[in-house]
Amino acid sequence: MASYKLTYFNGRGRVETARTLFKLAGVAFEDHRIEMKDWPEYKPKTPFGSLPVLDIDGRIIVQSKAIFRYLARGFGFYGESNWDCAQIDSIVDMLDEFYYPKMFVILTGSGEEKEKAVAEFTETATKVLGDLEKILSENDGGDGYFVGKKMTLADIHFYNQYTNIATMLGKDIFAKFAKLSGLRRRVGQNDKISDWEKRRPASMF
Repeated sequence: MASYKLTYFNGRGRVETARTLFKLAGVAFEDHRIEMKDWPEYKPKTPFGSLPVLDIDGRIIVQSKAIFRYLARGFGFYGESNWDCAQIDSIVDMLDEFYYPKMFVILTGSGEEKEKAVAEFTETATKVLGDLEKILSENDGGDGYFVGKKMTLADIHFYNQYTNIATMLGKDIFAKFAKLSGLRRRVGQNDKISDWEKRRPASMF
């Protein structure tokens, strides 16, 4: 049995999907969390001066989505075909591309700067979420999952980014998208995910 150590900051951030994959698979891992005050000392020890880092029996993987895909493939949460994997990758990448560019300003900014960032983010998000609603609706009428017949990395990452976006904005901009809201409920009702959410350390982001 492989030994896993996942290192990231003490928050959900860019790595919560990896933690969720471990919990769904029932695979033990060391959830190593770095406090911000300790980051300057720890940073030189990482391959590229960044987190997350996944250590598997001494072998290292960096970059969040590389970690996600490695775990999803190994734990059975990736696509059944090369085509399905590409569709899953597209959704995961799209979710990150529209979320992260404005995240820092919204979380740390104030006044007009923050208001402008929120307005721009909401406009972009509404377009992207509409596209994702359409993609979801094209698979089993939107009452299942993004790709195929079972939960995959795409659904898990959507669920975690949904939480991040709602927390960041302080409101639910997904309400008008019935199929996406339904998907969030389906994923959140998974016993392993709901149990992890109850036990994981509380964090703002």
